[in-house]
Amino acid sequence: MMLGLYGNYFLLLKEFINDSKQVKANLKTFLELKPNLAPGILEKLEPVVNKLVEKGLTRHSIVQAILNDYIECQPDKEKLQQLAELLKEKLPALLASIEGLNVACALFTILDAKDRKNAIKSLPVVEMLSNKNAHLFLIHIANTLDDTQLTKKKLLHESVKVIDDMIGDKFF
Repeated sequence: MMLGLYGNYFLLLKEFINDSKQVKANLKTFLELKPNLAPGILEKLEPVVNKLVEKGLTRHSIVQAILNDYIECQPDKEKLQQLAELLKEKLPALLASIEGLNVACALFTILDAKDRKNAIKSLPVVEMLSNKNAHLFLIHIANTLDDTQLTKKKLLHESVKVIDDMIGDKFF
């Protein structure tokens, strides 16, 4: 279903995926084998990605997979910065799948310090601790954030407050 979003290159991608049984077939692998097609595919994919983000569909796993493909293949840092600006307030919604986690981590790394602070302050840390994907995003934040006071206040302090309750939960 995702391949239809890549425009007329859909048939080439479909043929590539059918031929590559042993290789993990994704857009990045395809573009590494056929780099001359990258500008055309990314040109088709960019407006689709922007429209999906503007409509607020980022919580769906298929949209997250499309965003992941786009971020992995887009060499233009300025376009990635623009996408990060659009999604900076929607990072928790991206954490529904592994692809969304990859997108959230990549975009968090791209954001400037001020936007990172604002994104962290809006995170529901307690809920994220028990989520199978979201807790990995918290680990990424702890590893990449250069503001130790904010990390201490927002991540560690809130985590330590609920850790006793989580240890006693047999389903955690």
